[in-house]
Amino acid sequence: MAPAEPAAATTPMRAVEPAPTGDLWARVLRGPGVTAVLRTILSNLRVKSADAASGRVVIVGEAKYAESARSRQGMIVDALRREIGRGVELIIEAEVSDTADDVPEAQAAVEAPTDRPEGGPDSAQPAAPASPPQTFSEHPLIREAMELFGARIVDVQHRRPAAQS
Repeated sequence: MAPAEPAAATTPMRAVEPAPTGDLWARVLRGPGVTAVLRTILSNLRVKSADAASGRVVIVGEAKYAESARSRQGMIVDALRREIGRGVELIIEAEVSDTADDVPEAQAAVEAPTDRPEGGPDSAQPAAPASPPQTFSEHPLIREAMELFGARIVDVQHRRPAAQS
């Protein structure tokens, strides 16, 4: 009898070939398990660099999409891992924008009218907020709407001051 061959040999890990970053990103967008919301976010971001040797991928885009991507970073890493075939370190960067869309609430607050008589009951300064300023998308109700409905913030308008009688 011939000697028995060893049990099934382990299959070697597939070699990761460096692919053009555009091709990698297109495969991630079409990949299984990428929801419509995640696909929308990722389609507004681009790969800045991808290093197959270290497994580091840097994506960049507008601040609102970068913030949404950060909240779904685990899903993005899973999609990249499926395409690359190994662990990935994901870095998400926001581009600097000149628009007022990304201005924190404290900076965008409208100043109160100055036509009040001094010393009146309305002349006292409003109390400082108890918590540090947040971006609008960090508000719990807005975050929940973004997650449930795939919503995104398009415009923020402050309430008009109540008319004084």
